[in-house]
This record gives sequence, C-alpha cells and structure tokens, in this order.
Amino acid sequence: MVYNELPALEDVISDDPFLNQCISECQTHSSEFYDCLTTTESAIRDSVISGKEYNKCVRALSVALEDAAEILPAHNIALEKFSTGLSRIETYREMLITQTEVLTLEPLVEIRKQLEEIKELSGSVSKGDELVSMETERYCGVRPIAQDEQHTLITYPKSCIDTLRLKEEHTLNKLEYVAKLRNSTRQNQLKYVQKMLEQMLAQFSYANFAYVVMSEMEPYLSELFVELQTLQKEAAKEDEQDLIVLDRTKTEIREACEEQITVMKDTYPGADTEVKNSAFKSLLSFAVPGHKGGKFENLTGKRNSFLSYLQNDAMQG
Repeated sequence: MVYNELPALEDVISDDPFLNQCISECQTHSSEFYDCLTTTESAIRDSVISGKEYNKCVRALSVALEDAAEILPAHNIALEKFSTGLSRIETYREMLITQTEVLTLEPLVEIRKQLEEIKELSGSVSKGDELVSMETERYCGVRPIAQDEQHTLITYPKSCIDTLRLKEEHTLNKLEYVAKLRNSTRQNQLKYVQKMLEQMLAQFSYANFAYVVMSEMEPYLSELFVELQTLQKEAAKEDEQDLIVLDRTKTEIREACEEQITVMKDTYPGADTEVKNSAFKSLLSFAVPGHKGGKFENLTGKRNSFLSYLQNDAMQG
C-alpha cells in the first residue's frame, strides 16, 4: 500500500465524507497483512521446533561417527573429520535457531498483538460511528425552545448537548484510531520486511559456514569414495570365493558322512536306529574336528581307526 493513501488526520477533524472509505480500504489491507503475518509467524515457529529436533538427531549422529572411528581404525581419520564437521555445523545451527527466536519470532509476535489491538479499536470506532449517526439524527429533529415572545434567548434540550459531547468524544477516539492505523501501516510493515531481511542474512551466514566446513571435508570425501570402490570390488571377489569354498565344503561333508554311514551299515547290518544314531555321533567326533580349510584332514586314517574300533567292539560282543 502507498503511504499517501492512508487516511489523513485532518480529515477526521473536518469529518471528510471520503474518510470512512479510506479507512475501510486501509483496514482491508491491514487484514491481509495480518493474515500474511500469522502465516509467517507459524512457519518460523515450526522451523524453530523442527530445527531443534533435527539438531538433536545430527548431534547423535556426530557422536555415533566418533564411536565408529574408534571401532573402525582403517577409516578413523575420515570418520573423525565427519563427526567434527557435523558438530561444528550444528553449533552454528543452534546460534541460528536462537537468533531466529529472539530477533525474528518475538518481534513478529509483537507486531501481531499490535494489529489485534488496532482491530479491536476498529470495532469500537465502528460502533461509535453508528451511535453518533443515530444521535445526530435525533439532534437534528429537536426544535429550539424560545424563552419569551421576542425570541431573545433560545435554548436546546440537554439531550442535544449530550449529543455534541458524544460526537466530540467519538471524534477524539477516531482520531487516535486513525493515528495508530497510520503508524501501524508504516512502521509494522517496514519492521516485518526488516525482520525478513535479517532472517535471510542469518540463513545466508549459516549456509556459507556450512559450505566452508563441508569444503574442508571434501578431500576426505573424495579419497574415501575412491577407497571404498576398490574395497567393495575386492570384497565382492572374496564373497565369490567364499561361495565356492562353501559349496565344496558342504559336498565334502555330505560325501564323508554317506561313506561312514555305509561303513556302519556293513559293520552292524542288524543295528536299530538308536544304535546307528549313537554310532553316527561317534563318527562326527572323529571326522569333524579334522576339518580345515574346507577339507577333511587325514580323513582316511580316521576312517580306518573308526572301522577298527567298530570291529573290535563287534568281536568283544
């Protein structure tokens, strides 16, 4: 709104007929500004709350990275740099949040309260306009009273004087309202824009600081990225080799067990299931401890020893 469109104080005194129209237009603009202000206040309040929650989470992440640096010594330098960098950025974020609360949010709340006071005063002025209008009509309908036949002295009823006093009081209230409306339109809107400018400068300062900190970590990020690619390729090859060894070992275990089960069946052709299971457990105590690197060490010798044990047991039986 252009400031020269504000209602003039002189118009209140002269009771300019276009005054109420100008006030109405100014009130409409003030209402629109109030809606914008409340939306801004709500958004900033939410940003402060979410900023504190985010700060808490990143602080926990920084501590976790510091612990990881001790557990993973191969990458401790990079992890320590990450932890320190995040901690420094969040320290600056805390400063930004505090500045936003004190220098942006609180002034916006004050502006909103001032607008609400002016809005209440506007309602009082509107009611005053209606009351004065009604009393003026009544005043205009009252005829003067002559005290004598020569009409040398004319008086008015007390109600007419009361109407003039009412209009005087209302005009003073309206003058005060227009003065506050003019001041609010000028100062509060300028103050709002100023606080938004300060907020953007604070955001810029924080973003610039975060960029500097992340730039300091860039060499470690690039180096670790290349290193991880190499390590991941090596790990993939080792995983493939482990799968091959795993399959071969499973096959060797199955073959060895089948071979020993065949030996047990030949030695005890009439043995029941419980005996077979008992003998099979004894077999594992011979065979499994000899397993190294996916192969059975001295498997033939252990099998022969086991066969001799079974044969001697049969003879004694």
